[in-house]
Amino acid sequence: MADKIDYVEFPSTDRTASSAFFQRAFGWSIVSYGPDYDGLSDAGIDGGVDQAAARSTGRDGAFERIDELVGRCEIASTLGER
Repeated sequence: MADKIDYVEFPSTDRTASSAFFQRAFGWSIVSYGPDYDGLSDAGIDGGVDQAAARSTGRDGAFERIDELVGRCEIASTLGER
């Protein structure tokens, strides 16, 4: 199986507004998992909106499912990634 992006996460300082935007703009379903996190569904990929203070000012995160991590890290290293 080829490696693929498995999950995407959007940091937000206003989870409710961000989730509402995704729902209205793209028709994605929202599942609330508490005051700091909403899951996104029907988006074609799993994801979420994260409002936790320690993470809400960071960058978007894309999480890749990798069958053979060590080998992929070695390849990335030869390409200049650290």
